[in-house]
Amino acid sequence: MLKNFDTDSRCFFTQRKDYQNNITNVNIINDDWLGFCMLKDPESMEGLIYFTRQMIKSGNAVAWVRKALCPKCKTQMGKPVEKGKIKIRAKEYTCPKCNYSESAEEHLKKLNAEIKYKCPHCSANGETTIPFMRKKIRILSEEDNKEILVEALQFQCDKCKEKINITKKMKG
Repeated sequence: MLKNFDTDSRCFFTQRKDYQNNITNVNIINDDWLGFCMLKDPESMEGLIYFTRQMIKSGNAVAWVRKALCPKCKTQMGKPVEKGKIKIRAKEYTCPKCNYSESAEEHLKKLNAEIKYKCPHCSANGETTIPFMRKKIRILSEEDNKEILVEALQFQCDKCKEKINITKKMKG
């Protein structure tokens, strides 16, 4: 089944007729071939705009979002830097090389979250890539046993199709 493996991008290719299962990281090469890419762990925090490692009941998840490249010069974009300090509350992302900027809302729509997880429902290990869009979901608060509304990255387990939530850390 495994036809070719590219060690640089950690991708492999197989013939479509040999593969029956459904997986999220599938690239359709043509009518006969499929490509599967495994996620490459980030080497440093410098190239990321978001990183989290969370325990989810009996499972866990590691999620990260890589910085997007500037459409003009292909350099990683980030929040503006003034006097050597990052302006974390800025409403735009800028390129440090060519000073191209775009609004945070527009910029964040282009990003993808890469996630490695162990499902809390079926204990299967998996990885997926989803758009970096948080959904508002209702969960039961552990302290007061009340329903609260939180933002979370939500995706499905590749094996059991149950929803898994990576909640935004709440201050308090």
